[in-house]
Amino acid sequence: MIPKRVFWLTVGAVAGAGASVRAQRAVKRKVAPYTPEHLPGTIVGGVRSIGDGVRGAVHEGRDAMREHEARLRADLPTAPRRRSTGAGTLRAVPSNGDAPVSGGGASTASN
Repeated sequence: MIPKRVFWLTVGAVAGAGASVRAQRAVKRKVAPYTPEHLPGTIVGGVRSIGDGVRGAVHEGRDAMREHEARLRADLPTAPRRRSTGAGTLRAVPSNGDAPVSGGGASTASN
Protein backbone atom coordinates (compact mmCIF):
# COMPACT_ATOMS: atom_id res chain seq x y z
CA MET A 1 0.00 0.00 0.00
CA ILE A 2 2.80 2.43 0.73
CA PRO A 3 4.32 2.13 -2.79
CA LYS A 4 1.00 3.22 -4.31
CA ARG A 5 0.89 6.30 -2.11
CA VAL A 6 4.48 7.21 -2.90
CA PHE A 7 3.81 6.73 -6.62
CA TRP A 8 0.75 9.01 -6.64
CA LEU A 9 2.47 11.56 -4.42
CA THR A 10 5.34 11.70 -6.93
CA VAL A 11 2.94 11.98 -9.88
CA GLY A 12 1.11 14.85 -8.16
CA ALA A 13 4.33 16.68 -7.29
CA VAL A 14 5.65 16.40 -10.85
CA ALA A 15 2.33 17.52 -12.33
CA GLY A 16 2.16 20.48 -9.93
CA ALA A 17 5.73 21.52 -10.69
CA GLY A 18 5.12 21.25 -14.44
CA ALA A 19 1.93 23.30 -14.27
CA SER A 20 3.70 25.89 -12.12
CA VAL A 21 6.56 26.29 -14.63
CA ARG A 22 4.14 26.52 -17.52
CA ALA A 23 2.04 29.17 -15.77
CA GLN A 24 5.15 31.16 -14.86
CA ARG A 25 6.30 31.21 -18.51
CA ALA A 26 2.86 32.32 -19.68
CA VAL A 27 2.77 35.17 -17.17
CA LYS A 28 6.27 36.31 -18.17
CA ARG A 29 5.25 36.34 -21.85
CA LYS A 30 2.18 38.46 -21.08
CA VAL A 31 4.06 40.90 -18.82
CA ALA A 32 7.18 41.32 -21.01
CA PRO A 33 5.78 44.13 -23.23
CA TYR A 34 5.15 46.24 -20.09
CA THR A 35 8.65 45.99 -18.62
CA PRO A 36 10.85 49.11 -18.60
CA GLU A 37 13.08 47.69 -21.37
CA HIS A 38 10.18 47.28 -23.80
CA LEU A 39 7.99 50.21 -22.76
CA PRO A 40 9.75 52.95 -24.82
CA GLY A 41 9.31 50.91 -28.00
CA THR A 42 5.65 50.38 -27.22
CA ILE A 43 5.10 54.08 -26.53
CA VAL A 44 6.94 55.16 -29.69
CA GLY A 45 4.91 52.72 -31.76
CA GLY A 46 1.68 54.06 -30.26
CA VAL A 47 2.66 57.68 -30.86
CA ARG A 48 3.64 56.88 -34.45
CA SER A 49 0.29 55.25 -35.12
CA ILE A 50 -1.51 58.26 -33.63
CA GLY A 51 0.63 60.57 -35.79
CA ASP A 52 -0.19 58.54 -38.90
CA GLY A 53 -3.89 58.76 -38.07
CA VAL A 54 -3.76 62.51 -37.54
CA ARG A 55 -1.74 62.99 -40.74
CA GLY A 56 -4.28 60.95 -42.70
CA ALA A 57 -7.16 62.93 -41.23
CA VAL A 58 -5.49 66.23 -42.14
CA HIS A 59 -4.93 65.10 -45.73
CA GLU A 60 -8.51 63.88 -45.99
CA GLY A 61 -9.78 67.17 -44.58
CA ARG A 62 -7.70 69.19 -47.04
CA ASP A 63 -8.97 67.14 -49.96
CA ALA A 64 -12.57 67.59 -48.85
CA MET A 65 -11.97 71.33 -48.37
CA ARG A 66 -10.55 71.67 -51.89
CA GLU A 67 -13.47 69.76 -53.41
CA HIS A 68 -15.99 71.89 -51.51
CA GLU A 69 -14.18 75.07 -52.47
CA ALA A 70 -14.18 74.03 -56.14
CA ARG A 71 -17.94 73.40 -55.97
CA LEU A 72 -18.51 76.79 -54.36
CA ARG A 73 -16.39 78.53 -56.98
CA ALA A 74 -18.28 76.75 -59.77
CA ASP A 75 -21.57 78.02 -58.32
CA LEU A 76 -20.40 81.66 -58.21
CA PRO A 77 -21.65 83.99 -60.95
CA THR A 78 -18.94 84.85 -63.46
CA ALA A 79 -17.25 88.06 -62.42
CA PRO A 80 -13.98 89.56 -63.54
CA ARG A 81 -11.10 87.82 -61.84
CA ARG A 82 -8.33 89.83 -60.28
CA ARG A 83 -4.68 89.19 -60.98
CA SER A 84 -1.82 90.47 -58.88
CA THR A 85 0.57 92.92 -60.52
CA GLY A 86 3.29 91.86 -58.14
CA ALA A 87 3.39 95.16 -56.27
CA GLY A 88 0.50 94.40 -53.98
CA THR A 89 -2.10 96.03 -56.24
CA LEU A 90 -4.72 94.17 -58.17
CA ARG A 91 -5.87 94.72 -61.72
CA ALA A 92 -9.14 93.53 -63.19
CA VAL A 93 -8.90 90.77 -65.80
CA PRO A 94 -11.86 90.53 -68.16
CA SER A 95 -13.45 87.11 -68.35
CA ASN A 96 -13.26 87.10 -72.17
CA GLY A 97 -9.46 86.78 -72.14
CA ASP A 98 -8.61 90.31 -73.42
CA ALA A 99 -5.68 92.27 -72.10
CA PRO A 100 -5.86 93.38 -68.48
CA VAL A 101 -7.61 96.66 -67.80
CA SER A 102 -5.46 99.23 -66.07
CA GLY A 103 -6.68 100.01 -62.60
CA GLY A 104 -5.34 103.54 -62.43
CA GLY A 105 -3.66 106.15 -64.56
CA ALA A 106 -4.33 109.54 -66.11
CA SER A 107 -7.80 110.55 -67.04
CA THR A 108 -8.61 111.33 -70.70
CA ALA A 109 -10.87 114.30 -69.86
CA SER A 110 -10.33 117.45 -71.94
CA ASN A 111 -10.23 120.98 -70.67
